[in-house]
Amino acid sequence: MQSKNHPEPSVHQAGQKLLQPLSVLALALAIITLLFLTMTTPDRLGPGGVTVFFVVVYGLSMTITELIHSWQKQRGERLRGFWLRAYYAAIPVLILGLSSLRQLTFVDVIVIIMLTLVVSVYHKRRAAG
Repeated sequence: MQSKNHPEPSVHQAGQKLLQPLSVLALALAIITLLFLTMTTPDRLGPGGVTVFFVVVYGLSMTITELIHSWQKQRGERLRGFWLRAYYAAIPVLILGLSSLRQLTFVDVIVIIMLTLVVSVYHKRRAAG
């Protein structure tokens, strides 16, 4: 609880403080991802390098979802939970992973979309109740 002389920061101020570092992090991770894609091959990287690539892609996806979350917070919208945002961030990694193994099919894409809808509806109903 804050005193009268030091009121609590508004949601707008808290979201604004978070936007700049997240934007810089997203840009840095995007540059690293582009460097991975243009300067290396999976054969040259080996299993450890490929794992690092997928971790960087997940970090980029998570940073983007957190940026969207911060913008929503600034506008005063109702916010979704952290675990749902983490799930959304994992979807591109899942698709890239299946694609890189040449295992991504139309059925897989439909299953991922359906699972995402089920998770979103479940979370929305649970948050409302």
